Amino acid sequence: MKFCTNCGTQMEDTVKFCPNCGTPNNASDAQPQAPMQNGYQQVIYQKPKRPGKGLGIASLVLSIIGLVYCWSILFASIAFCAVSHGLNWDSITVYDVAELEQELQEFDIDIDFDITSSDIETLGESLELVVKIGFCVVVAIVSIFSILAFIFSLVSRKKGYKCGISTAGFVMSIIGLAVYALSFVIVILA
Repeated sequence: MKFCTNCGTQMEDTVKFCPNCGTPNNASDAQPQAPMQNGYQQVIYQKPKRPGKGLGIASLVLSIIGLVYCWSILFASIAFCAVSHGLNWDSITVYDVAELEQELQEFDIDIDFDITSSDIETLGESLELVVKIGFCVVVAIVSIFSILAFIFSLVSRKKGYKCGISTAGFVMSIIGLAVYALSFVIVILA
């Protein structure tokens, strides 16, 4: 037995039209409708689904975390650039190393430094390179927050959740990625 989708009258499955109101009977409609009570059909309100809402919120949260980290990394890269340009490895001379040997011998510490000024310069350049590589690795790891925020915001928007949260996550992730790229370039060029 089925019910009419228009008036709620009970009717046989084989009937093509409702005997009460004449509405066509859709045989493909397998779920019965609730009958009318007191002349009114009961309407059940369902909240509309918002696909992608969770991804939009995740995008916003991750982009905020990414922005906090990206600004601190930008300031660190600027500080690194200032420090690396302020260091002059040529100013450390062999004389300074010899003087250090003498001072250590006064305390009965016998260390023979066989270091030339070119060795000191090479050591300084190597240290700078290690710090640059380490900094770039940190930038790459921390930029994952902005990358994930960017991906989540795109997926959220593709699923139809095109509200402010998803858009804010998208915009902030783009800003974060731009700042990470700027920090990376500053350190590489330093």
